[in-house]
Amino acid sequence: MIAQTAQASQTWSDREDPDLSAMQDQWLAKPTTASAAPLNQIAVAGIVALLGVSYMFNSMDRQVFPALLSAIIPQYGLTLPQAGFVSTVFTVMVALFGTLSGWFMARFGRKPVLGGVLLAYSLFTPLPRSRPVLPRCRSTAR
Repeated sequence: MIAQTAQASQTWSDREDPDLSAMQDQWLAKPTTASAAPLNQIAVAGIVALLGVSYMFNSMDRQVFPALLSAIIPQYGLTLPQAGFVSTVFTVMVALFGTLSGWFMARFGRKPVLGGVLLAYSLFTPLPRSRPVLPRCRSTAR
């Protein structure tokens, strides 16, 4: 039985698949176009700097809340545990809705999801003005 298995695996590895060998030849072939030239160090540094700046602006909304928490605490009269809870809720909601938005974008596409989010934001923006919530929170926080 072992000899048959070894023989079967040996014959399988010895087989020559013409499609596989053609793909390997294509993958191993050296590029012949000028656009495949290696990047110089200045170009790589510029690309890394551009990616760093774009990441900084992309993640700034998640980084600014903890920095502003010291100004938010006296504004709403929060205690330190309440401020920690608010910061934790903020972080959990960013993770939750980031995951959900990624799923929605993969399922429905970027443009429809972005349009739906903008529509929902526009519809829900007037709600706090029609029903004030912050004064009630301020009075319970003290």
